[in-house]
Amino acid sequence: ISGSVPHGTIRWEVDKDSISEDDKFSPTVEVGGMPWALCLIKDSNDDNILQAFLHQIEGDYEVQSVDTSYEINLINHEDDTKTIRKSVWNTQYKFVKISSWGFSNFAKWSDVIDEGEGFIKNDKVTLHCEFSLLKIRGFRKHLRFNFTDPNEVSCDVALVIEGEKIFVNKGYLSINSSVFQAMFYGDFSEKDKKEIELKDIKKEEFLEMLNVIYPPHKKITDQSVNFLAKLGDRYEIDILSKAVEQFLIDSESVPISAKLLYADQYRLYNLQDHCIDQMTKPKDVKDLKNSIHFKYLSEETIDVLFEKLTKLID
Repeated sequence: ISGSVPHGTIRWEVDKDSISEDDKFSPTVEVGGMPWALCLIKDSNDDNILQAFLHQIEGDYEVQSVDTSYEINLINHEDDTKTIRKSVWNTQYKFVKISSWGFSNFAKWSDVIDEGEGFIKNDKVTLHCEFSLLKIRGFRKHLRFNFTDPNEVSCDVALVIEGEKIFVNKGYLSINSSVFQAMFYGDFSEKDKKEIELKDIKKEEFLEMLNVIYPPHKKITDQSVNFLAKLGDRYEIDILSKAVEQFLIDSESVPISAKLLYADQYRLYNLQDHCIDQMTKPKDVKDLKNSIHFKYLSEETIDVLFEKLTKLID
């Protein structure tokens, strides 16, 4: 990519009570044909340390690497001289599931949360990031279907979601989903309709799901995995549930406690086995018990964990 250097800005107001040891991402912005987002998280080993990162997020593209410069600011609303500013010049992002660089010791949470310090306004903290893509190597954009255009994709039915039409092929959805197979070809009122309304679902999430199950199979991200897991379960889409499961098995950013909860809720048994195998000492099980996800696990999963703990102690 030649010409002027692509430049991006992210300004993000974050509810202070939502900041935890789990990854918290800003809305994405597209710069240089790639989605970017900020991440704010507490250090898992010291919850008084606040970490901030700029993430290059997977999308409809491939890229070998990106040389990037950026500055992340934590805005002080009372005194701009106290605004926390940290910057990096010319760091290289590689094409992986999520590539990120930033600051593992960005600020002290006790300072940020102190109302007298000036970082909190309307119960929120504000991050501002300016970044430039100095050099982009090996960039290639993937082609995707436009499911909102009836002329672009081979379609024979329109699904109406949030008042808008999504054009799909009955046969393709049916071979991947027993729910859609019953809807389109079973003894239901929708069988002969040209338009079928789907309720209690977000249009953008459904479109993301279609892009994952249609070629060239968009990759799952930390931002999409939660709602894709729900949709795969709701519509009994085996190809989607397996993709979600593999993403979680491979993920280094999703904590093991969250992975176990996914496995529990959506019957992802290979993921459950993977999580159990990762526990190699009694402390691993005890740490899981102290996690925020433990109280949501089923009795069956807790029994499996207890059995694992017993084996480790023996």
